[in-house]
Amino acid sequence: MGMKSNELCGVRLFLTTITLCWLWRGVTCQVSGYSITVASSVRVQEGLCVSIPCTFTADYKNRFTDSTGYWKGTLNDIVATNHKSNNGQKTNFHLTGNPDTGDCSLTITDAGREDNGEYYFRYEDGKNSADSYSYYKEVKTTITVTDLTEEPVISDLGSVIAGVEKTVTCSPPGNCPATSLTFQWRKSNVPDIWKNSPSITFTPSLDDHGTTITCEMSHSKGKTTQKTLLLHVYKKPEIFKGLQCKRNMTVIYCECSAMANPPASITWSSTGINVTETSGFSIKSSSHGYNTVSRLEGSVMSPPGDLWCTAGNTEGSESQKLPIYEKPQILQESHCRKNLSAIYCECSAMANPPASITWSSNSINVTETSGFSINSSSGYRTVSRLEGAAMSRPGDIWCTAENTEGSVSQKLPIYVDWTRPLLIGGGIIAFLILGITCAVFAIKNCRVKKNISRSNSYVMEGPNNNAKAKDPESRNEASRNTKRGI
Repeated sequence: MGMKSNELCGVRLFLTTITLCWLWRGVTCQVSGYSITVASSVRVQEGLCVSIPCTFTADYKNRFTDSTGYWKGTLNDIVATNHKSNNGQKTNFHLTGNPDTGDCSLTITDAGREDNGEYYFRYEDGKNSADSYSYYKEVKTTITVTDLTEEPVISDLGSVIAGVEKTVTCSPPGNCPATSLTFQWRKSNVPDIWKNSPSITFTPSLDDHGTTITCEMSHSKGKTTQKTLLLHVYKKPEIFKGLQCKRNMTVIYCECSAMANPPASITWSSTGINVTETSGFSIKSSSHGYNTVSRLEGSVMSPPGDLWCTAGNTEGSESQKLPIYEKPQILQESHCRKNLSAIYCECSAMANPPASITWSSNSINVTETSGFSINSSSGYRTVSRLEGAAMSRPGDIWCTAENTEGSVSQKLPIYVDWTRPLLIGGGIIAFLILGITCAVFAIKNCRVKKNISRSNSYVMEGPNNNAKAKDPESRNEASRNTKRGI
């Protein structure tokens, strides 16, 4: 039975409406209110992943309830679905779109050669299973899996600071799961393989500056790609420990060294003086690699106070107080003093670190065990006092001050203390003078008495009787003497 011309025209019109409408990198097909928009050809590299955007309408609608979507292969096998009891035959194909919203997007992960082929989408209504639609076997999306050539992606390193832990991750392009890919790391200053992991954590040092790290991404079939990064390692200045200044009575010399990247600039400061080249100091700095050395030299009239070295760069700064070391200097006030029974010495020395002071002599043993008392007070100015019994000839007394910067010895002048001997001698002389005076006075007194006696005898025996008559006492004395036979 032949078809009427009207019916034939309708069939021809229906066939015309299902004719493919090829677009750039995609195809839109519409039949009686059913349409789908999806790429007609997709290429993906082996081991990588790809997301294929897809939208559809059914009966002029793109909103549904409990609908089910299927992606199928050329053999009508289900490769991906949102059906709860059917996960599809390809575990790396995923229906990521929600059919209830007209979304039929497909994601392929860990692509392999076995995924090459043609695929199409089918829709089924959740309320009426008979209301379903396959978006034509004639409308196919062709998947082509090619060799792995893309480089892996390395996470942003940011600023790499020496001594600060850093984590870096290597992943496939698109950051898709890839169980068939393995990752390993190489480092230009490390022989062989450095790490076997997509994510690594390491602590960089200045030795790593200018080196490279490489992530290698390999497929299980043997294809490998890689990406290399050049490391720029920065470091905040670090001043070396144990630095010091050295000073004698008039000149100070300091050296400060710091490690940094970029190289540090070094400045000087003090609590006691202005430390600049314009204030009489010589400051010379030089850089070798990551190390910077600054040398300061100048004249000082007195202890300069604390000296500070400061190193700075774009990453920060650090300051350090430098101790001022100096070789001992024995002060001119050091001396010895002795009297008849004892000797007393005092030795003063300026030094840093504080000096230790010892005593010596060329004629006696000068120690505490040999009868001397030695007392010392330590500090920037160290004083040692020596006291002991004086020998008849003690010889020279030497004071020696010593520290890590050196030692110095000095013969001390010995001053004689005449105060006590003069007091004793003065007493003796005064006693002698007093004795002599008394003796002279006694002798003189005796002579006076003798002369008086002689004068009395002459008066009694003389021719002047009138005198005798006039002196009854004399006559009586003469009479008594005559009776005694004198």
